[in-house]
Amino acid sequence: GGKRPAITDADLVLGKLDPDNFAGGAIKLDTVASEHAILRDVGERLSLDALATAFGICEVVDENMA
Repeated sequence: GGKRPAITDADLVLGKLDPDNFAGGAIKLDTVASEHAILRDVGERLSLDALATAFGICEVVDENMA
């Protein structure tokens, strides 16, 4: 929904979320839009693909919550 990528985008790209069953199916997620947002705002700066970038985002979030 937002303009910048969030952890939900990373989880979606990694296949941790079902794009057709988010919030009980009430909200449809766009995997392609999530990939583009992740690459545009993070991945391209680090020369990483969408999967590597999504994994890195999840690692940072996990470490910050630990």
